[in-house]
Amino acid sequence: MPRPAGLLRTPLSHRRALAVLLLAALATACASAAFAATPRVHAIRNARIVTSPGHVIARGNVVMRDGIITAVGADAAIPADARIWDGDSLTVYAGMIDAFVMPPAAAGPPAGGPFGGERP
Repeated sequence: MPRPAGLLRTPLSHRRALAVLLLAALATACASAAFAATPRVHAIRNARIVTSPGHVIARGNVVMRDGIITAVGADAAIPADARIWDGDSLTVYAGMIDAFVMPPAAAGPPAGGPFGGERP
């Protein structure tokens, strides 16, 4: 009986490897297209900015390029290529604030029970 020609003649493991390679190439192409569509410059416009305790800019701009803050102020210029985020209802703080940090637990009852005495 004659052998079939072409791709059907290759072993199953070679076909699987080829399929994995094609899927990896497709995933790489999609990821690079998504990365290229993401803007590199962002600006928060007209936000309330707290630069340090007691120092507040009532309506200012924050400009970030490649994840780094490049300008902050009431008159900070927003680049033409920036994605602009409207900050009318936002307050921007200097530094990181972790919303999930809990204060230390209060001291528990004294040793020996809730009333402080030892058990007889």
